[in-house]
Amino acid sequence: MTHPVDSISLESSFLHRHLGRGFSRISFDHGAIRLGRAGSRSPVEIDISSVDQIRIAGVWFWSRLIFRLCNGQSRSIAGLRKISVSRFLKCVNAAASRRAKQQAAPLIETDREIQRRFDGTAYVRYSTAQTFREGIKAVTATAGGQLIRQHLKHPARECLARLEHLISNGHFEDARERSNSRFVTGQRRYVRRVARNLVKYELTEEQADAVSTDEDATLVLAGAGTGKTAVITAKIAYLVRHQKIDPREILVLAFNRKAAAEIRERLPGDLRGACVATFHAFGMRLLGEALDRKPHISKLAEDPASLRRTIDDILLDLLTSSQHGKRVANLLAQHRNPYRSPFDFKTSSEYWNHVRRCELRTLSGDLVKSLEEVQVANFLSMNGIRFEYEKLYPVDTADARHRRYRPDFHLPDYDVYIEHFALDEAGKAPPHFRNYLEGVFWKRCIHRKYGTTLVETYSWQCRQGVLTEELERALVKKGVVLRPVPTARLLDSLRNMIESWLSGLLKTFLKHVKTSDLSLEDLRRRAGNTPDRARSLAFLSVFGPVFSRYQEILKEEDAVDFEDLVNEAAEHIRTDRCRVRYRYILVDEFQDISAGRMKLLASLKCPGTAYFLVGDDWQSIYRFAGSDVGLVRGSGRYLGHVRDRSLSTTFRYGKEIAGPTSGFVRRNPEQTQRDLEPGNRQTDLGITVISSWEQPQGVRTALTDISRRERARVDEGRAEQEEDRRSVLALGRYKRSRNDLRGIPGSRSLRGRNDRSEKVENRGQIFTILRCIVVLFAEKSGKYGPILRFRSRLISAAQAPRWNEVEFSTVHSAKGRESDYGLVLDLKDDRMGFPSQIEDDPLLELVLPPTAGSAFPHAEERRLFYVAATRARRGVYLITDRVHPSYFVRELVQEYEGIRRIGSLVQDAASRCPRCAGHLIESTTGKTLRCTNHPFCSHQAPRCRECDRGHVVIRGDTARCTYRECTSSPRVCARCKVGVLMLRAGRFGRFWGCSEYWSEPPCTYTEEFPRC
Repeated sequence: MTHPVDSISLESSFLHRHLGRGFSRISFDHGAIRLGRAGSRSPVEIDISSVDQIRIAGVWFWSRLIFRLCNGQSRSIAGLRKISVSRFLKCVNAAASRRAKQQAAPLIETDREIQRRFDGTAYVRYSTAQTFREGIKAVTATAGGQLIRQHLKHPARECLARLEHLISNGHFEDARERSNSRFVTGQRRYVRRVARNLVKYELTEEQADAVSTDEDATLVLAGAGTGKTAVITAKIAYLVRHQKIDPREILVLAFNRKAAAEIRERLPGDLRGACVATFHAFGMRLLGEALDRKPHISKLAEDPASLRRTIDDILLDLLTSSQHGKRVANLLAQHRNPYRSPFDFKTSSEYWNHVRRCELRTLSGDLVKSLEEVQVANFLSMNGIRFEYEKLYPVDTADARHRRYRPDFHLPDYDVYIEHFALDEAGKAPPHFRNYLEGVFWKRCIHRKYGTTLVETYSWQCRQGVLTEELERALVKKGVVLRPVPTARLLDSLRNMIESWLSGLLKTFLKHVKTSDLSLEDLRRRAGNTPDRARSLAFLSVFGPVFSRYQEILKEEDAVDFEDLVNEAAEHIRTDRCRVRYRYILVDEFQDISAGRMKLLASLKCPGTAYFLVGDDWQSIYRFAGSDVGLVRGSGRYLGHVRDRSLSTTFRYGKEIAGPTSGFVRRNPEQTQRDLEPGNRQTDLGITVISSWEQPQGVRTALTDISRRERARVDEGRAEQEEDRRSVLALGRYKRSRNDLRGIPGSRSLRGRNDRSEKVENRGQIFTILRCIVVLFAEKSGKYGPILRFRSRLISAAQAPRWNEVEFSTVHSAKGRESDYGLVLDLKDDRMGFPSQIEDDPLLELVLPPTAGSAFPHAEERRLFYVAATRARRGVYLITDRVHPSYFVRELVQEYEGIRRIGSLVQDAASRCPRCAGHLIESTTGKTLRCTNHPFCSHQAPRCRECDRGHVVIRGDTARCTYRECTSSPRVCARCKVGVLMLRAGRFGRFWGCSEYWSEPPCTYTEEFPRC
């Protein structure tokens, strides 16, 4: 039976019940207040924990009870007798007091638990802490409003205040961070102790703190030379030796076999139970366990040439099929190049640079001058219409301003001419096409004058995708008959395109599709959002059947490729077909993570699993292979809460290299903004820029300077032991740059798959003989002083440290390598320079990861340069072109005044083409400087007639000779502003004529030569 004081019911007066509109009944039972109205059977129930305050308002003989709730709302009932209200409040307060006593114990216990958890004796992970936080929220919520809280005793009230403060305004996370910070600091000595025999130097505080951090996902951002491998091995030792983790519960994943082997070699016997493997090897092991047999790797995956040949065969089969042949032919003929209209460019230089990167060879074998002309020519070829490209017009039309007319296309079977004009719908040319409309008018006039038939096509038709339809309509009107050519007759021409372009693109595209685990539906959806939608869809219409046939071949072989090892392993784990459980997953070179590998990592996540991710977003250079640097920053979406740790002390080089290289890569705001400082013992000779006419000459200069510096160190007594050798690593942006080392003293030849050069010949015997000769001469002549000083120099030279090898590597292959000195090659402002100006086919954007820092120019090339410039311990030599220096070199020289320079750069303005803003380079004859956009730009800078050594170039409003000692300054042409006036001889004597007379269009400006 319920005690009378625990339950009570009240009712409003008769008048309030019948005349009022509010509540008329109230009861309290088992901690719940119920308010009801007359005639209603559904009372409003209020738990006392949600009541903040109960207030009484009196009106004559009656009282009103007003309940203010914790959520800000209020309820009230009037017409109650005062004595009844007093009993009701007594009943409610008694219940609130009992409720407060019940809540006191959980509050005190929760407060003690939180203090114990956050005392710094253990690392509290974010996922674990969230469970605590939800418990705090629950226990503080049951404490209710002020109605109950006013009955709490002092200890419980203090606990409640602390708990509520903890879960508000980020205080909980601050408290967790403080506790973890105390733990990490206290673990330093244990980390150093267990790792003492595994690493070369005692771990720094940053390294030790990274090792003892035990977050759901610990991301260690480690710069060049900061000891990434040391941290990984120390982490394994700490987990096993101090935290008593079974090594079999530790998985270490690396991106290549060399890195995995290096980690494995560093682990002593008690740590070798940890699984250390590449992603592919781990995937193979999982699939072997899940399928009960080890998968077979397809020969197509192991032999790129075999894959290329297979794709060639698939394409040729498709080409001859009735279902797919037309699609392949259409892709090759009309969508070989990414199309951009001349109206899409701000300058003619930008436009011609784009055109230069495109393949302008047509099905007929003609080399045309624009992408739009390619479409016209291929349309004619595919429809059986014979044509002649740029054949001389039958009438000699040359005059003072124009050469003889060469129409774009002539159809000899119909005597019809086709001209393609870069005009928009309003008949306007691109603003950067100088005097273009004048040429259009001249050509139209010729056809009207001589009565020849002209068909015109325009750029706007290409932009709208109606060029071939409009051309077909115009030709039919002129009586031209279209006879579509069977694909078999075009097979030879199409085969060349398949082997030169399409199969290579499909091979790369297929690999990225498998790496990112994309479906054809994903690709079609992406294609619909691309600027060149028609080309993207045309490509996918061919890729679809190629991909299907590739998968069928794998199935026929009962084999998988390397991407399948990762993707299928992740799928088996996700669907519980393969059960694996690791408590710790360590990943080396995490900046190279791809979408497929991230899925595998995420599939391994179980309750209690922690990730230790070591990488450097500054060194993410494998986007072309599928790595996505954006996944580094977004890893929390897949792996759980991330705690960043940075390793900012490099043990490879000193501040003279660290300062400029770190500042250089940080200029991209998308990169993590952190500092990199050298250790106390690290010193270096900094960065040296060598400007040379030819790259081999620059390499020789660098090697000579290295030799001089090393001998100076010996003379000063600062060099190491004689047997120490100085290694030199030459880093090229491209493999072909190895040829620039041939014939260089000390580098007789390159050998092996690693491109190693032969060792430098030992010159010690030569120096020994010379010393003996000097001593004998001194004894006979008696002149010991100067001769013995010369002998001491010979001894110093003989004892100078000598490098064993000058080794070549591409920058991509040099990842993780280091040497005493580094030579960075290919630093030229050119298509195959550094940064590279070779653009990937835009079709690859359908499958490549998003470009991090895409708004910043050369984002990935900037990271690649950082990798190249941080391979050396002593000094870095940047070998740049004297006339066309790399954009990166110019930036470094401008930003860092202390950078040492050997040789000077020719002023940029002197090497710019005044007509199109391209670069001027020496022609094959050496008589002129021609534009790099030749043949699209016909500007040439003539040889200076004063000195016959330099060339006359335009700089602003003046002209000057490139030979520094020449003081000649020819006049700039008053009409075209891009040529200079040169003295010529004509029928009537000498005159001044513009050097652009032989350009297209020519400048015919002349001035009389004053006669005496």
